[in-house]
Amino acid sequence: MCVNCNEDKQQVKTDSKPNTEKKEINKQPPLFTYLEPSETNISFRNDIVETDNLNIITYEYLYNGGGVAVGDINNDGLDDIYFTGNTVSDKLYLNQGNFKFKDITLSAKVGGGQGFKTGVTMADINNDGLLDIYVCKSVSSQDELRKNVLYINNGDLTFTEAAEAYGLTDSGYSVQAYFFDSDGDNDLDVYVLNHPRKLKEASVIKIARDEKGKISPAVPSDFTNLSNRFYVNNGKGFKDESEKAGILNDAFSLSAVIGDFNNDFKPDIYVCNDYIKLDRLLINKGKNSFEDKIDEYFSHTSFSSMGSDFADINNDGNSDLLTLDMAPNKNDRRKMMMMMQNYDKFEKMVKYDYGTQYASNILNISNGNDTFSDISFLNNIAQTEWSWSVLLADFDNDGLKDVHVTNGYMRDITNNDYSRYKMDELQKKLNTKQITLKDWVEEIPSIPVSAFLFKNKGSNNFEDISEVWNSGKPTFSNGAAYSDLDNDGYLDVVVNNINDVPFIMKNNGKQQLENNFLSVDFEYEKGKVFTGTIGKLTLSNGETITESYNPTRGFLSSSQHKLHYGIPEGVVAEKLEIIWPDKGMQIIEKPELNKSITVKRNPTSVFKEASINAKFFEDNSAVLGKGFSHIENEFIDFKREPLLHHKLSEEGPAVAIADVNGDGFEDVYLGGAKDFSGKLFLQTNSGNFSKKEILDFEVDKTHEDTDAVFFDANGDGNLDLYVVSGGNETKANTQNYLDRMYFGDGKGNFSRIRNVMPTILESGSVVKVHDVDGDGQQDIFVGSRVKPGRYPETPKSYILKNENGSFKETTIQWGKDISNIGMVTDAEFADLDNDGIKELIVAGEWMPVSVFKFENGTYRNRTTDYGLDNKIGWWNSVTIADINGDSFKDIIAGNLGLNSIFKASDSEPVELYYKDFDRNGSLDPIITTYNEGVSYPLHNRDRVLDQMAFLKKRFTRYAPYSNATMTDIFTPQELQNVKILKANDFKHYLFINEGGKRFKSQPLPSETQISVLNDAVIIDLDKDGNKDIITGGNFYGTDAEYGRYDASIGATLLNRGNSNFEAVMPSESGLKIRGNVQHLKAISVNGARHVLVIRNNDSASLINIK
Repeated sequence: MCVNCNEDKQQVKTDSKPNTEKKEINKQPPLFTYLEPSETNISFRNDIVETDNLNIITYEYLYNGGGVAVGDINNDGLDDIYFTGNTVSDKLYLNQGNFKFKDITLSAKVGGGQGFKTGVTMADINNDGLLDIYVCKSVSSQDELRKNVLYINNGDLTFTEAAEAYGLTDSGYSVQAYFFDSDGDNDLDVYVLNHPRKLKEASVIKIARDEKGKISPAVPSDFTNLSNRFYVNNGKGFKDESEKAGILNDAFSLSAVIGDFNNDFKPDIYVCNDYIKLDRLLINKGKNSFEDKIDEYFSHTSFSSMGSDFADINNDGNSDLLTLDMAPNKNDRRKMMMMMQNYDKFEKMVKYDYGTQYASNILNISNGNDTFSDISFLNNIAQTEWSWSVLLADFDNDGLKDVHVTNGYMRDITNNDYSRYKMDELQKKLNTKQITLKDWVEEIPSIPVSAFLFKNKGSNNFEDISEVWNSGKPTFSNGAAYSDLDNDGYLDVVVNNINDVPFIMKNNGKQQLENNFLSVDFEYEKGKVFTGTIGKLTLSNGETITESYNPTRGFLSSSQHKLHYGIPEGVVAEKLEIIWPDKGMQIIEKPELNKSITVKRNPTSVFKEASINAKFFEDNSAVLGKGFSHIENEFIDFKREPLLHHKLSEEGPAVAIADVNGDGFEDVYLGGAKDFSGKLFLQTNSGNFSKKEILDFEVDKTHEDTDAVFFDANGDGNLDLYVVSGGNETKANTQNYLDRMYFGDGKGNFSRIRNVMPTILESGSVVKVHDVDGDGQQDIFVGSRVKPGRYPETPKSYILKNENGSFKETTIQWGKDISNIGMVTDAEFADLDNDGIKELIVAGEWMPVSVFKFENGTYRNRTTDYGLDNKIGWWNSVTIADINGDSFKDIIAGNLGLNSIFKASDSEPVELYYKDFDRNGSLDPIITTYNEGVSYPLHNRDRVLDQMAFLKKRFTRYAPYSNATMTDIFTPQELQNVKILKANDFKHYLFINEGGKRFKSQPLPSETQISVLNDAVIIDLDKDGNKDIITGGNFYGTDAEYGRYDASIGATLLNRGNSNFEAVMPSESGLKIRGNVQHLKAISVNGARHVLVIRNNDSASLINIK
């Protein structure tokens, strides 16, 4: 959809300021109430006094804040609270009921001592039935002041410091400690997070050659005061077995979660690492040994990983992982903050095994098969400011876990105007002694921000409800914990703030809601450890809520030592299954609601996880053999066109399937990227594939193959091969974009024929063949993707008439409407109205799925007649089949999906303004998105100024640009004749054919919407007579600032009739197709049904359909 702007500036309507109409105010009282110190008697303040020696410049982690631990230290049924103070005394408050607390720090002897205190956790370390307190320390250059402290509970509201006696005086730069039973011997071991002292080296890529000559991250020769530590409890104390356990590292770790990631009843450790080092997933191999398998389970991680939590958010029985980063959600804040990731840095990190990392929160949903999918952009949970703690808990007792996030950094060192301009000025003044270091620090911006609360709406959907529920005033908040402080059945929240009193947030759910609860505690038993215990509560509505007992979570903090279940109004509990760490299980039938119960360990059976056999698929990739892979050439589109939002050079490879040698077995052509030849794989009678060497493929490897098709072009009865040349690497109108025709001899040999094709030098994307004029010869449609270097200018698509094996362009005669349809990505010929004549269906970027009907010797655009014109998207694929059995063909259309930074609707479309604004001969495309009702350019100031240098004089600083709209950036004269593309819908759809006249749109199930959909295979999987759908996708050629689309591992959609589809969990279906999937193709291998999975820059795989 492209329109020209009128001369009047006001005609550029997307630049409108926020709608001044009053929004409907939610009358609901806030779920949380902040209680003043005068009400609670909690007057603690984590005050940090900046000096010339102690400030953000001398120590970058100065404002990471303090932690909070809650737990019942005297077993009176009320949770007490411990706060750590970085430079002030810690405080322990005794809960006296009704939100009244008493400061017992001095009498309990738990002030934390000297030093800079960080994280705190409560755990029964000596297994005597009383909660002890472990406090971590950092910052100081003196080892003695960094020794962590352990307060052993004496049972009389006093504690004895005993870290040295227990072997836990870790003197590293400690952040937090996690107590858990690593080896199943019924005592607590501990994993302590530490970080190196040299923060200035935190973002440096350090590499070295290993013994095999491979360049990889450098490994320190000495891990003293560098590494996280693992201490094993031997019954007499704790012994450092970090090296033996395989956990040594030199990363800047900020949080961890203890959880069973592979369901083998051995606790694993996920470690969140700040700065450049990749997060780690330490899989417990038994006997206190761990192995990092982060890449096997996760497609990417947060870049600066902060706080984390691990819990089942969708009640599917599998725990999900949420990690936090520094990603503002507001337009101005995002553009004022330094980019944490750019493409050059990103590429180096991937190249040297620093992993795939993006600067956003990551919500990894478990697929139930040892893989996770990041859906954080599905509901804007990806961006929540400079965030610290995350807690996953059911705050409104509706049976679904909500999200609480703390935020804020006292000195905004990433502020672009400060870091790029002000800092140099301050450095010069400091050098000439005009100011002190303290003066400098006070010049750094300081902007308090609010915490976030997200309500879980079900089906992996979250709503930002921070204002409605009251997440608290703007401040600098860090550690947080949840606990039912008044035992009313609703979880309260405690937050440790910098230079402010803590937030004691009382939950008002009991007064406002009709939901219910069940609280579960465990009766103390000497010699038994209950961390890792699982509770599964089955409800009368069919839901099962799963909780796991691991109190230390979030950031620097530990939460209540109970399992909490919220139960919706009108629902009762059928049974509570308690599964102990040793797999012993006991069942409590129909537990009474609105009660706190204490469960005594009395297992009556052994838990056996139900074995799940893959119903439909199994991997058969071994038969593909060596070399069945695609290698992408290195090219960074963003260097030439800084304002692109994705690459256009990575849309291959081509794939075509047919029996080319007449032996009855289907063979495969796999296209190559630029400078890599295409490959022909012949299927043998044993069901394997062998590569056939074709000389002309090697000769033509300078082309990039983006699509291909086998068909009999010259009527000799042998299959020939047409290969589309595409990409974006070379200049437009060069020979590299010339398509190729290879004639086959029927024996698997192919030769390029150069004199049968017109010279058309477009960057193509798709080829389809069809006998357009009914002369018995297959004609060709070629869709073009882009004009290289001139995105988004429309390329020319075309039709070639087959004249006895020689092809002549007939676009003007047969398809004038087709020529400039747009940036085409896919197409199909199909008879949609059953009149015996096939229509041409075309997909593309910034356009609707379009239908061209052949009328009176030419193709006419009938998209509007078919009712498809109002859904303008970034369409990637069309698959045609009669899905509902009514004899009319339907359309499965793959789009961008809903899990990206790009959000589009009719009222708030994504738009692309383009024109040669600076008159230098190149196009300047500016993409805009809506934020809080206003359309802003997506890209930051630096990217825009890289493209258009003349704007540097208008935006000499970052602040003016941070809230600039298109009409602020350009003058009315400059906006004259600007062209605008719009997209209003990014969902994948099933377009249902209604009698060949119109299509009704039906979104595909939400399980498909988490990533790009590039292809689909239609097949009856369960043999019920209904056609089912297998989908696949992902796309890695994205801007490093916003993350790649990699959440899909494929989706299996069973047709339940009437075009209703049910998504089968991957663990049940057996479908597991990760990676940069570009094509799914049905293929027969050794007589059996298979799906061939083709990836960009990766190996193909073959899936057997059972």
